[in-house]
Amino acid sequence: MIYAANSEKTLAEKFLTLSGSGHKHYRTDFLGRKGDPRIKGKPQAYLLDLNADEVLPPHFHIIDQFQVFFRGNGTLGRNADVLQPVSIHYADHHTGYGPIIAGREGFSYFTLRPEADPGAVYLHKEGYREKLEPSRKRHHLVQTRINAEPAVIHSGVTQECLVEKGQKNDAGITMLRMGADAHAVAPDPARSGGQYYLVLSGTLLHDGQPYPPLSVLFVDAAEPAFEVRAGRQGLEAAVMQFPDWSEE
Repeated sequence: MIYAANSEKTLAEKFLTLSGSGHKHYRTDFLGRKGDPRIKGKPQAYLLDLNADEVLPPHFHIIDQFQVFFRGNGTLGRNADVLQPVSIHYADHHTGYGPIIAGREGFSYFTLRPEADPGAVYLHKEGYREKLEPSRKRHHLVQTRINAEPAVIHSGVTQECLVEKGQKNDAGITMLRMGADAHAVAPDPARSGGQYYLVLSGTLLHDGQPYPPLSVLFVDAAEPAFEVRAGRQGLEAAVMQFPDWSEE
């Protein structure tokens, strides 16, 4: 199945929420609405807009996830890795990371999961060890750039591999760049736990509809390789594939 969320419609539905660290900030649910029991087992994608100097303490989730930092700036982790747009972070399930510290401009990022997660488990709170389970504890952190007018910059199709997906239980990250009206067959999701497409600039055409920047699509592993079509503005999109844990 393919799940799709158009940013023009979805961004109008952002709402204030209280984080587990006690901060109020804006959240926008793209796939899977927070608190809705029907999202169990389905993909979950949302956008957080952190306030200036806001801190999210170290924590983990029980589901694999990608995070795409695309606006503002900040740091991630004890080594204070500086993140600038566009930075993509992957973490295995039950793998601690953080803190995330927003800079003076604030920090906006997507969290993308193959299925809904019940919420962060903070490492400074009692009882977190009882919630840990075996994990490979892998992280990937890569940075890339986008162009405001991809149709002018690009012709044809290029696929830049940022993190190679070798085995079924590996994650993968590819930047897809396409000229005006170009089309391409994306990496096959069959050896993955599903894949996300995040439109970063230009337009992606799907099922007769245009998907502008910050639109999100999820393709599950049962689907054939996704045929990506760019609009007249061209397209730059991050393609993120999850590990397949089905045989472990």
